Amino acid sequence: MTLCPSCQSILTGTLPPACPTCGAALGATIGAARKQGSLLVPKMPSIRPAPRPKLPVEVTLGIEIDRTGSSAAFQAGIATSCEVLLDTIAAKAKGLSVFVGTHGDEECGEAPVLHTSGGTREQAMADIHAITFGGGGDAPETHLDGIRNFLETVPWPMDSHRTRGAFVVFLTDDTKPDRTGATATQIGEAIRAKGLLFYAVCQKTRTLDELVSAAAGLTIPISNSPDRAELQAAAAQVSASLVATIGSGGTVPMTLPGGTR
Repeated sequence: MTLCPSCQSILTGTLPPACPTCGAALGATIGAARKQGSLLVPKMPSIRPAPRPKLPVEVTLGIEIDRTGSSAAFQAGIATSCEVLLDTIAAKAKGLSVFVGTHGDEECGEAPVLHTSGGTREQAMADIHAITFGGGGDAPETHLDGIRNFLETVPWPMDSHRTRGAFVVFLTDDTKPDRTGATATQIGEAIRAKGLLFYAVCQKTRTLDELVSAAAGLTIPISNSPDRAELQAAAAQVSASLVATIGSGGTVPMTLPGGTR
């Protein structure tokens, strides 16, 4: 029994020169076929798996870093963490625009700095490696001021159907009150009002918990003096949550193992 390679009709007995059903010539075609059991079937082209689709939107990623002396112990870890975060999002997103800011202790005259403004992954990493850590007074620090300033500085996306905004902060120690009088809850609500996915890689404190809760964000807890491995693991959790949340069209960060509301 033979199958016509053209129309798959079953042919029995002596093989005719042409298929009686579709008229296809059988000699050369059958010669090019491969045998499976007692059936002659045409060679099939190799099938490669389709590439995994990227996230259907672009991502504006804001990274705000505490650069005070209390962060000096994890300076190398910050660079490694940001590399994990940026590489993951750049590989998955339709497009990526990066903003990187740092803050010191404003009560010591250390103003916030915007290091990268709408840059590429490569530009952001170069700027992160160039950050100088130090300064600051005794803990706590002016984290709320730095976060509020960064929130107000970055031109966050307006249309979430085309571009999603994500805001990630790396902090150590607790925060002082915002010097404008804005509460942690008010700043968190302002973050949520902009439709941002907010992640805080920090110690869990009452005030920072209020900030994250009001922003409908996610806390990735770290110790006061985290090493590179601890920060890298935190960045991997942020990356996984971001990709999963954006991919599912979520409006608040998905909680994954190790993450805490």
